[in-house]
Amino acid sequence: MKIWKKALSLLLALALLAAALPFTALAAEGGYVPEEAVAAEYPEETDGGFSLRSAEEDLENAAELFTAPAPGTGSFYEQLNTRAKACYEALSGMTLERITDGQDADGYLTLSAHVEGAYGLRLAGSFDAQRKFTLSSTSEPVLYSLYTDLLSALVAYRFDHPEVFWASRMRYGYQWSKVNSTSVKVTGITYGFEMVYGGRETEMAAEMEEAVQQLLLEIDQTADRYTQVKAAHDLLAARNIYAEGELDDNSKSLSHTAYSALVENSGASPVCDGYSKAFKVLCDRLEIPCVLAVSENHMWNNVKMDDGEWYNLDLTWDDAGDEVSHTYFLIGSQTKAGLVPFCEEPEHREQNPYTAPAKHSDVSLSYPEKNRKAYEYQGGNYPPLTFPDVKRSAWYYETVETAYRLNLFGGNNEGLFEPDRKITRAEFAKVMAALLGADLSGYGGASYTDVAETAWYAPAVAWAKENGVMNGYGDTFRPDAPITREEMCKVFFNILSPNLESPASGTFQDDRAISGWAREAVYYCSGLGLIQGDEHSRCNPGSSTLRSEAATVFVRCSKLTAA
Repeated sequence: MKIWKKALSLLLALALLAAALPFTALAAEGGYVPEEAVAAEYPEETDGGFSLRSAEEDLENAAELFTAPAPGTGSFYEQLNTRAKACYEALSGMTLERITDGQDADGYLTLSAHVEGAYGLRLAGSFDAQRKFTLSSTSEPVLYSLYTDLLSALVAYRFDHPEVFWASRMRYGYQWSKVNSTSVKVTGITYGFEMVYGGRETEMAAEMEEAVQQLLLEIDQTADRYTQVKAAHDLLAARNIYAEGELDDNSKSLSHTAYSALVENSGASPVCDGYSKAFKVLCDRLEIPCVLAVSENHMWNNVKMDDGEWYNLDLTWDDAGDEVSHTYFLIGSQTKAGLVPFCEEPEHREQNPYTAPAKHSDVSLSYPEKNRKAYEYQGGNYPPLTFPDVKRSAWYYETVETAYRLNLFGGNNEGLFEPDRKITRAEFAKVMAALLGADLSGYGGASYTDVAETAWYAPAVAWAKENGVMNGYGDTFRPDAPITREEMCKVFFNILSPNLESPASGTFQDDRAISGWAREAVYYCSGLGLIQGDEHSRCNPGSSTLRSEAATVFVRCSKLTAA
């Protein structure tokens, strides 16, 4: 039953891909701008209009695979550029209640907005005898850059907001008004919506909201995150049966919406994206980070759990019949639910939800990086992470936690550790002073020409200079420069070698790259186990030191000095 259902899921998804994924349609040119708007802006010019491209066929091309992780909560909004974010925000304000008039000749209900970065764009071209404007080739990059931002905002919005089930067929474009005989000016952006449910959209939205509220009452929102996620998963599986067989046009459209999986007796059973969108709607209400993930022919969810890690959840494949399955519940990228790891299953190979139409630019919208292993429930929530960007699965997690407990390292203003940021020489001096318990109250003054007396690191730099801990570059210290690995070794050699012998160590493959002044220090630190070579036994002496790496070495040093 389960294998047969998977096969049917893939066949339906392939047949209905244009309806299932982002927005797709014909590129339609033409339109209008209300005369009063043109007259108010340009009293002497009466020519204007808007160009609407459909969002439906613009996304039919196969997207390229990608692996870049998404930041923060996994929101696609976070990954947009500034102008695309402004388009997304304008789209967010185009609620169902507002879409009541402005219908164009093709039946699309249109709403327009003023967006920074779009307003005032000049497009060169020419007008013919019928006052039709033809774009110049020199302005095509400007126009298609705008189209890219409009479309990427639209894709991001729909993936972030599956509750907007009625925005299934859309167009996007810009308003313009004539400036002179050889150019027009963009005066706004426009999104068009085709209402496909016979005017029942408002009623259906109310039905879906009522269904969501009823489901939330069945979920203990005081429980730990695992319990809430499992309840949402099981409730949706219990009330739904995967859509099978041939579907009429109305059911075909509904099956791809959250409405189909949330509203009982909706008139249509869900397919994969119906399940996934409904699950995200519930997670959003429970304030649990959740993302819609797609492959070429399937949709499922990524969920961020209380341990700070992201996991895969495929409700469609878990709804296997009378019994609710948890085979695909909170599993890792390398978890084998079948013969191969999850991420290697053809239906689960993540694909960029944005596909660049002709002349548009490429936009990479990526998913969060998932934990390699499945989620392990501890009977309750995990303790909060000290730093949200230092996951428990990271190789440096324990050493960063230890460095924090030793008061060596802290977070930035947002509470992030920034493990992949290069540590500066100023930061390194401050941490070294903390490691050695130095009293910095008596240090200050102009120790180097590039170290201001009022700088937060000035006392630490002065202490490091006076005690021979760190050397400068003549009269300068270069406080904002990253400290290299061989410079780091030299600092540890300066403080440890007078009192601690180092065992002999092997030779690094890139021995010749080590500076003469640093050679003894590098092998001294290697012998103590403070540093290690990479997978190719290279020291990489000139490479900058990351904060995660520095924290690890400081913790190792603290154990040596405490012994």
